[in-house]
Amino acid sequence: MGDVGLLYVGAVLFMNGLMLLGLVEARAAAIFNLFVGGLQVVTPTYLIIAAGGGTKEILSASGLYLFAFTYLYVGIGLLGGFDTTGVGYFSLFVAIMALGYSYANFRILGDPPFGVIWLYWSFLWFLFFLLLGLKRDHLTGAHPSA
Repeated sequence: MGDVGLLYVGAVLFMNGLMLLGLVEARAAAIFNLFVGGLQVVTPTYLIIAAGGGTKEILSASGLYLFAFTYLYVGIGLLGGFDTTGVGYFSLFVAIMALGYSYANFRILGDPPFGVIWLYWSFLWFLFFLLLGLKRDHLTGAHPSA
């Protein structure tokens, strides 16, 4: 079930990338962020309840909440036309937490491929921090060299 959620993580990242490039209108992307954010709340909640107290299963599912609250935050922010600084600094927090999930996958869960994936996600969230929190707008789109 977690893999289905990850499929939609990829879809919303694609949609958000197109939005940052100016190819998708922000309010249109917001709706999809809310759908995926909602899914990413339901999925780990179900997986944690179904884990029956299994700590490794709970640890594995709990990281999905980082995605959930990111996408809900982005979706609400886009619909409300809010400043992005808050979601940017939240992304810094998530980037740091993703490093912890990477470590957990390498050392506790015995899943090195997911350890690497969490490193990539950490880097991506750090880029969101730079773009949205620190307003490094030059990170979006192609800029012609002078």
